[in-house]
Amino acid sequence: MKTLVLYSTVLTLLTLILPTNSRAEAFCALRDPVTSIYQLYPEATSFRSIVRTVNETTRNHVINHLPNMSLHFSEMGRHTLYVALQDGKELGYVHVRSEKSQWGLVEVAWALNLDLSIHDFNFQRARNPSRHFIETPEFKSQLTGRNFSAMKTLMMQPFAEHAQPLFTDKDALQLASVVIQSGLKTLLITEQAWKSDLTDLQMD
Repeated sequence: MKTLVLYSTVLTLLTLILPTNSRAEAFCALRDPVTSIYQLYPEATSFRSIVRTVNETTRNHVINHLPNMSLHFSEMGRHTLYVALQDGKELGYVHVRSEKSQWGLVEVAWALNLDLSIHDFNFQRARNPSRHFIETPEFKSQLTGRNFSAMKTLMMQPFAEHAQPLFTDKDALQLASVVIQSGLKTLLITEQAWKSDLTDLQMD
């Protein structure tokens, strides 16, 4: 009888846990890897994927560096980092993160340089009606080349003068904040969850 109760308890726990992991995978999935990777890296000739687990260690890494942010449990689980290649040589990485906003989930496909600085980004999903402000070269140029420390300064200082339209549009400002938060978390998560892989790639 005790065995049956234990077996039933285990099954119940698995039922609760497994859907969480599947939701996490969908929460931050690259929907169309081929199109997205070649849009972000037009010079790429191929790519490969590395699947790792975003776990409690990764979550603590984010909290330690961004005390006001955290990872929701739906953001944890198995996730994929894509490595863009040109004739076998690494160009950079692509990883998707999702953030909640007043307009619903915002899904961002991030392109990262090999030194874990920002290369580019595309929206997979953003219902914010002012997203066109954020998709301009003028806005993107303010993120390009920034590492974690440099991205963090954007949360404490205004954007450059050529992005002034953002200041007159509340929705654009809100989405800009979400994008910066997404970028910061993406850099930290990639650094931690794929730590050994990045080391191997840099050695190669």
